[in-house]
Amino acid sequence: MGLHLEPPKGLSIEEMNQRSQLFWVAYGMERSLCTNLRLPLSFSEESISAKFDSISNSTQPLGLDDLTPLSAAAHICRYRALETEVHRILHLEEDLHNFGFPTIEAWIEDITGRLHDWYQGAQLYTQYNMLEFKNVQFYHLIARIHRPTPRLRKRTPKDRQIVLESSLVLIQDYIGQEKRRRLFYPWHGVHILFETAIITLEACWASRDWPQSEEIVTKMLQSSIPQCIQLLRAIGQRWDEASLCANSLAPLMERVVAALTSRSMAMLSLVDEVSITEDIEGLLFSDGPLTWNRESLVDPSFCFPEDADCFGSILGEGLEFFQWDPEWGIMPSEPL
Repeated sequence: MGLHLEPPKGLSIEEMNQRSQLFWVAYGMERSLCTNLRLPLSFSEESISAKFDSISNSTQPLGLDDLTPLSAAAHICRYRALETEVHRILHLEEDLHNFGFPTIEAWIEDITGRLHDWYQGAQLYTQYNMLEFKNVQFYHLIARIHRPTPRLRKRTPKDRQIVLESSLVLIQDYIGQEKRRRLFYPWHGVHILFETAIITLEACWASRDWPQSEEIVTKMLQSSIPQCIQLLRAIGQRWDEASLCANSLAPLMERVVAALTSRSMAMLSLVDEVSITEDIEGLLFSDGPLTWNRESLVDPSFCFPEDADCFGSILGEGLEFFQWDPEWGIMPSEPL
């Protein structure tokens, strides 16, 4: 549809604003879906030439007069860019040199610093009841940076400790949301809680020979993960798929707890250990290669002619530029 490109000449301010708002809302939704479901991106970051707003590129601290819905939206877009970068490097396994980093360690240090800067900036919105989900976003992305991924399948004890600490905060935040009957975006919540439970189980299981993590592992297995599963079941009263997630996690958690208890009595068999490891890895890496199985038919240099009726064509002729993958299983309806 060309909304990711600089607008053609001749548009009014109102049309340019409408075009910008439509694209950046769609961008945020698409990036969030791709990263949560671990899908390949529909279009590359490098192809985007549309500008959000001057405030989105500002490096100056925001004052109280700047804390508007627009600035909050810009701050969320910054997060989506960080989230997308993590997805591209750790799940899509793109070339690190394209991001300007010689090693994965250098990138992790840099992205973590940028994420902390984002989180610090998000605190400014608290008193205005904006970005209420900043804690979930921050700790979820921290956990994603340090969880096993296709690029880094084996993580260090320090990584696992960070996953456990971040997951503890995440689960408690969602428990608080549910108690207040104010669950932010249930679809996201279920996916985040499901992933959190999986990576927490993996961190607990992989830390079985690491005594320094014994205290937090015990807390997660005895309290936090059961609470996470119970929360999924509570959401499942309104959305059946959440119950399916809980039901798939509970037996695995029980096996991990039983195995670690047996291990303390020197009763854990090699067969049990291998079986649990394989089941956890099956959940961690259930996606397969994250690449499209087709070539895009869209010309990446496509843009609207200067005299195009941009909004009149978006729902009509513009649909031909959207490539619908047949494996999605849902075909678009007839053109409007």
